[in-house]
Order: sequence, then structure tokens, then C-alpha cells
Amino acid sequence: MKKFNKYFVIMLSLLTIIVIFLIYNVSSSIISPDIKEVKNISIKKITNSNIELTVKILAENSSLIGYDINKMSLEVIHNNDTIGTIKKDTTISFPSRSQTEFELPIILYTEKVAKLLEKEIDTIKLNMIGNASIKLLFLDFDKKINIPFNLPLKKSIFNTVQEDTNKEKIIEIKGAKISKLGLRKSQLLIDFKLSNPYDIDFTLLDYPSEVYINGNYSGQGSLAHPITVDSINKVNDGTFVFDLDNFETISSIIGSILTRKIEYTTNGFLEMKILNHNVKIPYSFNGVIE
Repeated sequence: MKKFNKYFVIMLSLLTIIVIFLIYNVSSSIISPDIKEVKNISIKKITNSNIELTVKILAENSSLIGYDINKMSLEVIHNNDTIGTIKKDTTISFPSRSQTEFELPIILYTEKVAKLLEKEIDTIKLNMIGNASIKLLFLDFDKKINIPFNLPLKKSIFNTVQEDTNKEKIIEIKGAKISKLGLRKSQLLIDFKLSNPYDIDFTLLDYPSEVYINGNYSGQGSLAHPITVDSINKVNDGTFVFDLDNFETISSIIGSILTRKIEYTTNGFLEMKILNHNVKIPYSFNGVIE
């Protein structure tokens, strides 16, 4: 009986070793979640050195075996070049035959991202490569992982700038006045403050647009001259200049004499250069002429 128990323990130990060996060696194919979709990208901070993102990802585990990734320390690779890093210390669970949503904090190197945007690359094909702490069945071990994913970075940066513009974080209108009102030529001058909500240089290039006074089309305008703000000089003043159609403008102003209120609305596109990339932001604002 003792001899049987001895052989049983030996066989059980060998079987355990074999199972562990098999699990560890097939884990590379198991622990490779298929990223189905980048659901959302939130840009937390942009500086001259780094762009900090939080990326929500939908991934699928098609394996019959579930596992947890408890910790990751990864490099973000594009065409064999490291353009950023990922560090995550919270657990991501991948049950068998299921899809999982999770968030990854990603830091990208600003200079390298700018070079990619210069090449008009919208969706960047990347690989997450590095070490991960894995829990698979009853085993805990470290494993090298290599997971490809696509990042629509250009669109995300565009959306962030547009959102900040809509929230008046970039342009704040200070006042409007009519200059040179006459039979031959009239102008509407709209003063504003350009602010930099980021820690990088960017330039407001132009604002080709139309202006409506008391609801009537009154002329076209643009930025008086390009304006740059940087990480040190975060605020600069500027002026939008509109050349007015005198007949329409004078008619609108005369129609407002009784109310003593002259309202205007502009509609156009802000043209900006950010991260060495030109973007156009739909932009409209309204106010009262002094």
C-alpha cells in the first residue's frame, strides 16, 4: 500500500509538472486577446514631451480558458520604433469565450506623434509589447505579450481641440465694434483672447468666415494675422476683421435704431497648426456690437 501511495504521489507530481509545462507553453496563444475596437480615446494632457491618453478598448478572448492580466509594463511600437509606454497595475479579467472592455493609460512621445501626423497618418497601427503578470487557472506567472491594435489618434486630437474650442478654452471673445462705417467701405472688428490649454506651441492661422448682422448676411472676414501661443506665453490677443457689404450692413443697423441693439453671428472654420499638423475646426459665435 505504501508502495502504491509512493507511485501515486510520483505520478501525480509528474502529471502536475506536465500540465504546468503544457499550460505555460500554450499560454502564448491563449493570452493574446483580440482587440476588436478602440471605443474611446480621452486625451488627458499634451506637453512638448508627452501626450497622456486613456484608451477604452473592447477585446475578445476566444479561448476556452479564462485568465487575468494583473499587471502590465509595455512599450508601444510603431514600425519597430518605440513611440510610447503603457503601465497598468489593476487587474483585467478575460473570461473564456467573452468580450471585455477595459481602459489603458498610454503615454506617447509628442515628437514622434507629430512626425506621424506630418505623414497624414490617421489611424496608427501599433503593437503593445512587454511583460505581463498572468493568472491562468491555478498558476501565477510572468509572460511576454505582443498585442497589435489600431489607434485613431489624428481624429482624437481633432476632437479634443474642437471640444476645447466649443468650451471657450481656446478663444474668448472680448468685444466687437464697427470701424470705417461709410458709403464705400465698412469693417467689423472683433477682438478676442487666444489661450493655450496645453503645454505645446500652436498657431491660429486664420478664420475664413461669414458674418450676419441682425440675421442678415453682411460680409466676409478672416484673422488679421496668425497668432502663436506656447508653453510659456499662454495668452495672446487677436482680432477678426470683416469687410462688410455696406448696403446690407447699413440696412441692418438702421433697422436696429429703435431697439438700440445690433447683434452679430459669425460662421466659418478656425485654421490651426498643432503638432506640426494643420486642422480645421468648425466655429461660430455671436454677440452684440458696441
